[in-house]
Amino acid sequence: MISKTSRKSNSSAISDRHSQGGATAVADRSEEFRGQSRAETRTARPAAVHVNWPQHGAADSLARRFGMDDQNLAVRRQFIRLGEEERDLLAGMAGWAQENAADIAREFYDWQFQFGATRQFFESIASEKGIPVATLRQHLEAAQSGYITEVFAGASINWDIRYFEKRLQVGALHDRINLPFKWYVGSYTEYQRVLSQFLRRDIEDEDKVRQIETAVGRVFNLDLQAIGDAFILNTLEGVLAAAGVRFDDVCGPGDRAEQVGKIKQGLATQLNGFIASMTHMSEEHDKGDIDVTIPPDQFLGSFSALAKAVNGMVAGHIVVKKKAMACVAEFGRGNFDADLEKFPGKKAFINDTIEALRINLKKFEKELNVLIKAAADGQLDKRADADQFMGGWKILAQGVNDTITNIVNPLMVTSDYVDRISKGDMPPVITDEYKGQYNLIKNNLNMLVKALNEITENAKLIATGNLDVELKMRSDDDELIKALMIMIKSITEIITQVQASAENIADASQQMSSNSQQVSQGAAEQASSSEEVSSSMEIEERRVG
Repeated sequence: MISKTSRKSNSSAISDRHSQGGATAVADRSEEFRGQSRAETRTARPAAVHVNWPQHGAADSLARRFGMDDQNLAVRRQFIRLGEEERDLLAGMAGWAQENAADIAREFYDWQFQFGATRQFFESIASEKGIPVATLRQHLEAAQSGYITEVFAGASINWDIRYFEKRLQVGALHDRINLPFKWYVGSYTEYQRVLSQFLRRDIEDEDKVRQIETAVGRVFNLDLQAIGDAFILNTLEGVLAAAGVRFDDVCGPGDRAEQVGKIKQGLATQLNGFIASMTHMSEEHDKGDIDVTIPPDQFLGSFSALAKAVNGMVAGHIVVKKKAMACVAEFGRGNFDADLEKFPGKKAFINDTIEALRINLKKFEKELNVLIKAAADGQLDKRADADQFMGGWKILAQGVNDTITNIVNPLMVTSDYVDRISKGDMPPVITDEYKGQYNLIKNNLNMLVKALNEITENAKLIATGNLDVELKMRSDDDELIKALMIMIKSITEIITQVQASAENIADASQQMSSNSQQVSQGAAEQASSSEEVSSSMEIEERRVG
């Protein structure tokens, strides 16, 4: 290998190679490499590269958490044809990779920080960490320099689970900082471009460059598997953790990356099952079966906890409703002073509603008591104050008033008619329309008026001497008609007696008249005799005188 200080810059070296047909010598080589070809010089003696690989099977190992081990990792390497040939080839280039890693990383990030989307992402990260973008780039280049070295040095451990663990951790880190997966995966094309430039700068043998590119491409493929697995499994694990579910709950032993479908299915089963149970619970509650709950033991983690929470929440609402309805039931029993505990927060609207109902019930009760007392005291003109109520309560209060009015009005009409009748003032028949029992009162009053009018007319006829008036008993208890009938009978008997007496008197008068005539005739005759005597006496006196 040749030292960095004896090499030309990337751009000048590549330019020299193109301008001189690939025969450019590298300046300032050490004596031990003189006479060797450029390719032999740079690959002849692999440098020992030290990498701090993670401890296998550590407690915080992502590979262990994701069920990955050397056995299933060997299958991955076999599938992408990453074998001993690639291992030997890249192990021999490890020193070269370590020597050029910093330059490769620098040129790699030239493009990353020129491209708008990735630069914006890095600027955002620097702002979040409160460091300059230049400082962030230094950290990134150092990390990428180490990665470039590890790609080649990993051959020494056959890119085993320790190597894969480092790639998983890098993937998890980029997942945590929310680097879009497309930029991470897309960056590998830039890696390949820059690496190819450096390889062709230092190695004349095109076939060997292509062999190295192919081998590195296979390692990159293995790395992308790790990165993809870390992104996907980290995401799934985060989703499961949010639901309180572990990988072990939804998949079996072995590589979790091979069980992504099972993990998704397990999560979908929990979610869909919970939704179905909640829907069933809702439908049954709508039907009135409020005892139906979500079975918590059918679910895992947070789904089980959520089922318990939903059950508790629904049960709490039901308890509140039952307490409110118990208070309303007491209202229905007439206990308007029934207690209801004060509910917290927005549930207090239930208290407000119940108290509004209580106030209206008690006000209505008060108004009814006023009406009851007024009715008992004969104050039939007393009415409830309907204006203090609203809505149906006002309609109800007005309805009570209307009911009292409908009762009182016929009573007042009856009172007026009885009063007039008692004074001999016969009112006319009632022509207003009444219904039900009120109509019966009206008919009875009209019958009374008609009966009294009829009796009055008959009495008038009797008064004029018409004793042939036909009177009919209205009932067995009709004392008035009985009395009138007795009166007519008595008058008739009196008249009959008077008529008999009159006839007797008439006969006596006629006899007396006849006797009077006889006495009158005797008196006349006596008077004539007296006159004759008187005349004789006058004659005698003259004679004497």
